[in-house]
Amino acid sequence: MSGDHTLKEDKNKVDWIVGYGYAGYNELNRKVVKSMQDELSEELRFYVSEPTRYYQQLKDHSFSLASNYEHKFTVSDLFTLVFNGGIYGEYKDRDFSARRFLYNLLGSGYDRFADWDYTHVFSDENISADRIYMRESTNNSDSYTSNSLLGAAYVAAKLNYGERLNANIGVRMEYYKITLDGYESDGVKPVSVDQDFTDLFPSVNVAYSLNEYHQLRVAYGRSINRAKFREIVPYVYYDFGLEANITGNAELKNSYINSFDFRYEFYPSPGETLSFGLFYKNFNDPIEQTYAETGSGLQYTFHNADRARAMGIEVDIKKQLDFIGLKNLSLVFNGALIDSKVFFPEETFERDRPMHGQSPYLVNTGLFYQHDDKGISGSVLYNRIGKRIETVGVPKQNPNDDIPNIYEMPRNSLDITFAKRVGRYVEIKGGIKDLLNSKIEYKQFLELTEDSGEKRTVEQLISSYRPGVAINIGVSVKF
Repeated sequence: MSGDHTLKEDKNKVDWIVGYGYAGYNELNRKVVKSMQDELSEELRFYVSEPTRYYQQLKDHSFSLASNYEHKFTVSDLFTLVFNGGIYGEYKDRDFSARRFLYNLLGSGYDRFADWDYTHVFSDENISADRIYMRESTNNSDSYTSNSLLGAAYVAAKLNYGERLNANIGVRMEYYKITLDGYESDGVKPVSVDQDFTDLFPSVNVAYSLNEYHQLRVAYGRSINRAKFREIVPYVYYDFGLEANITGNAELKNSYINSFDFRYEFYPSPGETLSFGLFYKNFNDPIEQTYAETGSGLQYTFHNADRARAMGIEVDIKKQLDFIGLKNLSLVFNGALIDSKVFFPEETFERDRPMHGQSPYLVNTGLFYQHDDKGISGSVLYNRIGKRIETVGVPKQNPNDDIPNIYEMPRNSLDITFAKRVGRYVEIKGGIKDLLNSKIEYKQFLELTEDSGEKRTVEQLISSYRPGVAINIGVSVKF
């Protein structure tokens, strides 16, 4: 529910919003069966191993409210001021519980190496003392409760001096509190999180117009990346996409980011832009997904790196193509080159590397068609990302023993959209997402040093799949 109010001849404005949200997740019967190769047999045969069943339920409630106030001042013909202030509040509550069951396969009343239809493993006729029997393996770590409270307030001002100098300055204060009650994966040691933080986030954005076509802009801002519930919860969950367990880390710290930007902007005509930017970002305690070494097999978790930085250049172009006879058609391009680096103390085995999830380059470009008289619009969008770390590896004293980083490899994607207005009230829309259906690949690269001193790189494909092509069409009616 929201409202907007204008007071005193458009000089004062107030808006507000109040919201509630609920998200529920109920997994009633998740069955997992492993098929293992019999390495002692000369024949290629497999057997059933470690069947399990899961029952999980999650409930999320969230409440939010916000209000903003704006007041305009006219100091002189050259100098105007717009004051803004506002508050924001948000409360989230989560309750999660799960039950686990194991199937004991030690009975002698069946052949483990038979050609099983795996669905029959869980059938009633197989449950008996001499065949398969169930036992519950639920422990205290299979449930947790958590909640968070965010309260914020800000003040900001827009300063315009003549037609050339514009500035936006402001500061936001946030109070954040998070609590969590659960257990470590052994179900014995309690895990309790009760933290609160008060932070200030200033921002400055100054633009200077050289003339009606050219503008320079500089900006600074401070922001934060807070750990999500899932990233701090010690609950162990098997992810089929990663083919591994994932667990949280209750000791995660907030990550603070300081961003600096410089940009040149050129506006050759209405609807056309060309901009060139430089940026630098400094990260304290960035949160990354990494391996967790366990005796039970592959597992992922989250941790804080010490510090990191990212810097680069960015180009934005929007150009109408009527100058070559293509009316109503425009080209949009966005590209960036990014150099990122994570730093570690010298006494650790860690080695400097790119940031988790950060591509060295990004390309987004597309053609947009818009014919208002005929009510037709459409687009063709192309995207490509560079090789980026999906999961951080574990370095060892001897680099030959490293568990290498997992990289998401570059891929191309192409999306098509269209829309046609029919009459005054009806619009037909459709699209094709990921038309190229390129493979998504994850790989590891291990740098080995031979006894002779020769260096070579071993490449390992971890997983590969095609996400598929999505086609959609719909009709909307507006009154």
